Amino acid sequence: MSADKTTTGLTVEKGHVCHAELNAVLNKNSTDVKDCTVYVALFPCNECAKVLIQSRIKEVVYYSDKYHHKVEFVASRRMLDMAGIKHRQYRPKQSQIVIDFTLIDKMNNGIDTSIEEPKVVQDGQVTSEVDAK
Repeated sequence: MSADKTTTGLTVEKGHVCHAELNAVLNKNSTDVKDCTVYVALFPCNECAKVLIQSRIKEVVYYSDKYHHKVEFVASRRMLDMAGIKHRQYRPKQSQIVIDFTLIDKMNNGIDTSIEEPKVVQDGQVTSEVDAK
């Protein structure tokens, strides 16, 4: 689906996508999320706050509150406070995390990570597969 506006003014973002908070609650890996902590990129909007309150989430940890001045987010903050749900901003110690897959084999912490050749037992002697041929 494209994000182009239709004649009715609907966009894919407005009408066809659920927010991360709703997605997390609906796709949980447990019977419920009561007393759980939810980690999100943005502070939840008022609609997501309703879902979190009804799901009995105990804490919201968010990275950014860039829309804090908008009425939906002011309402969200008030609802979370009234429901006794803690909310706090996550402030990482580093600005980025880099995963360098080329270093994984080099970083073995004393464990031999080399791949051994398959072994073959021939006439009671263990030989490498290459020698057995």
